[in-house]
Amino acid sequence: MRDLVTALTLTSTGTTFSLSGLDANTPYTIQIWALDRGFNYNASHSFFETTGGISTSLGTVINSTTATPANNDEFSVTGTVTSDGSGVVNIGHTASAGNGAIDGFQLTVIPEPSAALLGMVGSLLLLSRRRA
Repeated sequence: MRDLVTALTLTSTGTTFSLSGLDANTPYTIQIWALDRGFNYNASHSFFETTGGISTSLGTVINSTTATPANNDEFSVTGTVTSDGSGVVNIGHTASAGNGAIDGFQLTVIPEPSAALLGMVGSLLLLSRRRA
């Protein structure tokens, strides 16, 4: 939690950052870690997806300047985002005080149900051939 990926400047309308180079129109799970232990005790930092002009909440982190995180997920938000036709995801941020700090994020593609089903069918076929 000491690595600073980016600092987000507080504005009256919030800030947005973009992740590009992704597969087009693909759902992802995103987890964002945000903790600013040095300043702005009890400030809230809210994250939301803004891809396609629709704002969907990912969650809020309440800043604590004194607490040491008990685990890696304590000061994080997790949600599902979908890239646009150009392979871009936009993430918005607002804060009740101070600037935001993103300490890290993880983006994981969500497999298509058809691909998972195809894998299960293939495994079952292999199992049935072994038994025969």
